[in-house]
Amino acid sequence: MATFASAQTDRQYVSQGNKLFRGGQYDKAEVAYRKAIEKNPRNPQAHYNLGNSLMAQRKDSAAIQSLQKSTELETSKTRKAMAYHNIGVVCQQHKMYGEAIDAYKKAAAVADKGTDYGYWKGLAMMKTGNAAGAKALFESLVESGKAGIVTEFVNFYGAEGTTGSTVENIN
Repeated sequence: MATFASAQTDRQYVSQGNKLFRGGQYDKAEVAYRKAIEKNPRNPQAHYNLGNSLMAQRKDSAAIQSLQKSTELETSKTRKAMAYHNIGVVCQQHKMYGEAIDAYKKAAAVADKGTDYGYWKGLAMMKTGNAAGAKALFESLVESGKAGIVTEFVNFYGAEGTTGSTVENIN
């Protein structure tokens, strides 16, 4: 029965952190997620959401560590892919394109049918000088009919390397 109460408490901290995060109070959300992790260090959602709050504060090294921990604990393919995606985003923002490509590959490998991961992987490939590989990747995604990629492909050739992250906090 004590375990159940503990699980409820970490969930309450995650919920509190999510409200703070949505309100743009990333530093306070960070504190709530850290409290959730103190209560239950094996809560993958708390680690993932902590990573997102750290990303929002530009604490990128700590964000990567937290997101990596969430990938080790997470059992949901979608959530694990989202964490790898965000690791890729941080790496890409720091022009660590090889690491970004690796993270996007991991995201695509675990995603049920991820589409955005292919786009970001292609963009990172282009930044490393592999424009032909990126174009081939985009064309294969378009041919496979994966939703969302067609728009990104059309916008690709004008892209300046902007990045986005999956910052939907998980309850």
